[in-house]
Amino acid sequence: MSEIKKTVVVCPLDWGLGHATRMVPVINQLLQTKIHVVIAANNRPLAFLEQRFPSCTFEVLPGYRPHYPALGIFMPFKLVADLPLMLFHALKSRKKLKQIVKNHQASGLISDNRYELFLPKTYNVFITHQLHLQTFGWQKIFQPLLDAVVKFFLNKFHEVWIPDLEGSLNLSGKLAHPLLKLTVPQKYIGHLSRFATVSPPQTTASCDLLIILSGPEPQRTMLEKTLTQQALELPINTVLVQGKPGETTDRHDSHLHIYNHLDDATLAGYMKKAQLVVARPGYSTLMDLACFGKKAAFTPTPGQTEQVYLANRLSRKKQSFSQPQNLFSLREAWETRHAFAGIPRLQNDNQLFTTINHFVDHINF
Repeated sequence: MSEIKKTVVVCPLDWGLGHATRMVPVINQLLQTKIHVVIAANNRPLAFLEQRFPSCTFEVLPGYRPHYPALGIFMPFKLVADLPLMLFHALKSRKKLKQIVKNHQASGLISDNRYELFLPKTYNVFITHQLHLQTFGWQKIFQPLLDAVVKFFLNKFHEVWIPDLEGSLNLSGKLAHPLLKLTVPQKYIGHLSRFATVSPPQTTASCDLLIILSGPEPQRTMLEKTLTQQALELPINTVLVQGKPGETTDRHDSHLHIYNHLDDATLAGYMKKAQLVVARPGYSTLMDLACFGKKAAFTPTPGQTEQVYLANRLSRKKQSFSQPQNLFSLREAWETRHAFAGIPRLQNDNQLFTTINHFVDHINF
């Protein structure tokens, strides 16, 4: 008689690909411990994980997906105006999740930044690198409220996992340091990069400049148009990855090669070869770059205070180039690349392995 596997549902946030890509090592580790993994996602994260883990079970789980205003300064007002819609989608998602858990008899639930996804009959884990949400200028009047809301929801879970290292050698800075005063355990689990165990192919074509696009619309498309035009004007071998898995929009000019999506090994090969990587300073991207200790140039998504903080932090430490989206110069980033040290290459211990084994011990059949 075959052994009955425990089932865990993994739910990444659909605000770009980053929350899905950083689930790769988590899902890999769950599979190695003989867990049946159900991936509940939507849109591009769902398409990416379907390609990456064809043996897993997949469920469509929609959620609130913000449509960023063209001017980032209006983002806080947009979020406030969308609050009723966010609550509606949260309730709808929880209802759908209950059915998914029931259908698959799941006993564990891992939510990456989806605050609403916890259930009374599962062992619930929340993954985040943002214990301390960042505000700037007049937004600081909302800081006490934001802190209270974060603590309220995180205490609904059984554990909080933080994808970073404890101590001074970390990537997230004050986003995840110090720990919050919660009633549930908080664990630093090391950096989560899809490239941690990937071997780049020897046949990857030449690449001097790598551009990786991600994040919510319309800002992703706006940045793509700007960088595509600037890349055509630079006489260097450039690869641009649109971050659109499931679509077929590849294009090749004389020195600019545009791909809708690349598999992990091929992308790792280009990243390893590139003299400079241009990207959003999303935290998942930082963890990927840390695998190779790469030189990078960042342009934060307008309105995303987390990205603004991370880009400013790395710029102050002379580790990376940074400019706002409306001022970003690809030529300047390329010509000044040697002035920056690059993202530090940090090594994990066995935090993720130990944490997941502990998690598996806590879930029931």
